[in-house]
Amino acid sequence: MVRVFSADEVIRWIRDKYPDCPFSDSSFIMHLWGLSKNHPSAPRMWPNLYRRAFLLKLRGNSFKLLKYADGEEVVEDKALEDVEPPQATFSMEQDMERWLIKNLEQLESGLKFIDNQYNLPPVGRIDILAEDSEGQLVVVELKAGIATEQAVGQLAAYIAKLQEQEPQKKVRGILVAEDFDEKAYHATKLIPKIKLKRYKITFQFEDLK
Repeated sequence: MVRVFSADEVIRWIRDKYPDCPFSDSSFIMHLWGLSKNHPSAPRMWPNLYRRAFLLKLRGNSFKLLKYADGEEVVEDKALEDVEPPQATFSMEQDMERWLIKNLEQLESGLKFIDNQYNLPPVGRIDILAEDSEGQLVVVELKAGIATEQAVGQLAAYIAKLQEQEPQKKVRGILVAEDFDEKAYHATKLIPKIKLKRYKITFQFEDLK
């Protein structure tokens, strides 16, 4: 019999094993959804996670491990709501922002933090503003899940506006996401000032009893 476990149990296990982990409970839940073979939003919202899916989502944010070797058939649960999870997505972006502020070197060697949520009217707010080893300003835009061409356009607008404000400096951007759709990928081919970076978070579980 496959053991059923709740999202709360998983979160407690992670908190106990990794007490310094910076991610919020909402971020963990979002990743559990993405790793669930029968969650209807997972293939679209979190394609990289979904490709590694090894969970079956049950009602009430409970899960169980898939047992392919036992020939268990995976049937999509039509009762699961196919809804956008904006709260979890926003929380994940906040978690990434907080973590990257302290670990910019892992994104790119030589990056130094300048500011976060940098206001750039009327374009918007830059998630993270940094400076590289050559003194160039670097705009870091964070997207939980898959980034679209709109994210590329948003980042390009930030770069252009910041370049207006800082004409004496060179400005470029980094778009961080779990994955990128084809339009986003091809759009950046002609924009050398924008670099794409994938993030990856891996969950592993082991039976304790």
